[in-house]
Amino acid sequence: RYTVKDDHIIIRAYCGNETEVIVPDLIKGKPVTEIVPFAFVPLKDQNNIVKNDFRERCSERVRSIILPKTILRLEGAFACCFELEEIFIPQNAELIGNANFRLCHKLSAIHVDSDHKLYMSRNGILYSKDGKTLLRCPPDHALHETNYLDGVEEIGRDAFEYCENLQTLVIPTSVSTIQSGAFYACSNLKSVTLHDNLLLSGGSHFAHCKSLESIIYYNNANVIPAGEFYWCENLRTINIQSKIRSIGSSAFFESGLREIVIPKGVTSINQDAFMH
Repeated sequence: RYTVKDDHIIIRAYCGNETEVIVPDLIKGKPVTEIVPFAFVPLKDQNNIVKNDFRERCSERVRSIILPKTILRLEGAFACCFELEEIFIPQNAELIGNANFRLCHKLSAIHVDSDHKLYMSRNGILYSKDGKTLLRCPPDHALHETNYLDGVEEIGRDAFEYCENLQTLVIPTSVSTIQSGAFYACSNLKSVTLHDNLLLSGGSHFAHCKSLESIIYYNNANVIPAGEFYWCENLRTINIQSKIRSIGSSAFFESGLREIVIPKGVTSINQDAFMH
């Protein structure tokens, strides 16, 4: 299903039963330039993720999607494609927002056209073109290589979300900023080493990391932000090494924390910080 808009086509939904989908470059002589969120997700599986007027959607899990070179915009297009294994980003396609690969649990590699002006791919991981920002590690990436943070200065929002193969994390000194939710739900992450010149922007960086037991914590933002260790059920201790002024709401909600020394500089503890 699609919409004709001016001189181009917007894909609204894939309604077939194939597990390998080839998106056409032209429909009625007009280029296909955009794919809307959840276009490849069976309606019955959306569980109110998004309101959608279409009543017929694909009944099989899509494992492969081949995109045409005409694509210019992708915004949440692959979200909730649980069986999608690999994806190739065409030369002119721009990834809008952070939801394009959300809940793509089987995704092991993101490939990018070598002539793309915004992005590059290294060992199946998505980076900014200059390699300084790690944008997305596919959830099912093997992470056998240990150099995936080489040259990286920023780890993007939700960059390692749901990466179950991430067990040990050492942030090199080259990395200065980590954005919100960067390691959200890395369920097997046990060991984290931060450094003392690190800015953790936003919050929930380690939320739902259920295997994390202890951490020496640095944050030049001078806060433990909201939801930082939300539902880290095995977190027992935290050694705060930054000049923290406040502890955000739900920072340790449902964590396994047994003791904490509140630094003297803390002036506020927000709602539900230690609930449950």
